Amino acid sequence: MLFLIWAVVLFATLYLYLRSVYTKFSASGVKNPPTIPLLGNVLPLLLRRRHFADDIDVYYNQYPEERFFGRYEFLNPLVVVRDLELIKKIAIKDFEYFIDHRGFSDEKVEPLFARNLFSLKGDEWKDMRSTLSPAFTSSKIRLMVPFMEEVGNQMIASLKKKIEETGASCAFGLKVDSHLDANNTFYEQGKTASSFKMRQLLMFFAYSAFPSIVKRLKLTLFSKDTTNFFISLVLDTMKNREENNIIRPDMIHLLMEAKKVGMSFALHELALHPEVQERLAQEIKDTHERSKGKLDFNLIQNMQYMDMVVSEVLRLWPPGISLDRLCCKDYNMGKPNKYENRDFILRKGDLVAIPMFSIHRDAKYFPDPEKFDPERFSDENKHLIKSMTYMPFGSRFALLELKMLIYQIILHMEVSPCEKTCIPSKLSVESVNLRLVGDHWLNFKIRQFEIIYMNLVLYIYFYIVPIYKFNLLEQLLHKVVIYFIKSLTFK
Repeated sequence: MLFLIWAVVLFATLYLYLRSVYTKFSASGVKNPPTIPLLGNVLPLLLRRRHFADDIDVYYNQYPEERFFGRYEFLNPLVVVRDLELIKKIAIKDFEYFIDHRGFSDEKVEPLFARNLFSLKGDEWKDMRSTLSPAFTSSKIRLMVPFMEEVGNQMIASLKKKIEETGASCAFGLKVDSHLDANNTFYEQGKTASSFKMRQLLMFFAYSAFPSIVKRLKLTLFSKDTTNFFISLVLDTMKNREENNIIRPDMIHLLMEAKKVGMSFALHELALHPEVQERLAQEIKDTHERSKGKLDFNLIQNMQYMDMVVSEVLRLWPPGISLDRLCCKDYNMGKPNKYENRDFILRKGDLVAIPMFSIHRDAKYFPDPEKFDPERFSDENKHLIKSMTYMPFGSRFALLELKMLIYQIILHMEVSPCEKTCIPSKLSVESVNLRLVGDHWLNFKIRQFEIIYMNLVLYIYFYIVPIYKFNLLEQLLHKVVIYFIKSLTFK
């Protein structure tokens, strides 16, 4: 009997607690989708029915008349903002109320990832931001161009080597990021750290909902091996540079999901839209000839159509799906809709989210939003884009790196769909990051103008010169042949 009484008391206590949690929004006139006790609104994610971006998008489109609406991640209430003026206040005007991001790890348990820029809070965040900002000035980024070019050259060399293995000019299906050495430790550890699998997703939600339990159990997002690898990498690199007096203006450790997502989806869209690809290829070819083959920071930055293409790629596929902010002090959000009379007060510690993926695909701001159309960002049209409706993550380093990679690939290669290409584009539920079902597969083929040019040179070199004995021409063409072979292999 005593057991039954305690069971009833515990059940009643749990019921009242869950009721107080899950009525936070409805009691204030804020709409939210139906919840499942303890799980909130994350069941479709846990069952892998929808990708995180699609999940947010479903709720975003469910409340078109709301300035903001509620959502629950387990027991955590989250306010999702739709109104552009309110977004502007949160991101700019009233930013002092929303300086911090939510934490997803504890410094004592996972020091490396808990102290990255997105996890730091308050004065620590300000200090780290002021420390890192000088590394991303235009002058510093300009110095990184040769290293970006070097990586791009290695990638092109790898792609052309694969073409040589399959035939001089035939197309071949290739996973977009597979040019990297599969046995490279940095690549493997970086891939592990930047890929949010189901375990990381569960840990992310667990830390958000039950931070004290996660801390007590010392649960981590990433394995000890991954954490120790990056700590050793940074310390060993710094020690090596100090001992050998090496000065190199690069980034020792920078996992840029923006670059990876941007490049994969840029090539995917270019493959599906050959008319866009050819126009971009012509601009790249003209720029390459004008610069005499030397990659230049200013030339890349001034490529108008390149900028249009990259901007449209990042509109459709923004690496930052949703931007979260932690409220640092009580904040009046105003009325949730035109029918509600009460203001909603966001309390200290509450979370807000800006659904960038959904805003970028809102037909109210971008007509025919699913269509890949770089003309949206032309000089004639870009003034039509409303403030706060286009918020791609990264505007300097990551953007330049993305443009340079596209430049080098499209200069030498044609990309087209293959039998494994995901058409129509659909996000994979296997990862929180943006990734297509079955991954990113495309055909790569050396551009025809390279092949035709080389065939002409070889014909003259081997057939015309021996007949007419043009010694001077032979010497010249010999140099051209050597140069062209080097340009194909980068050896």
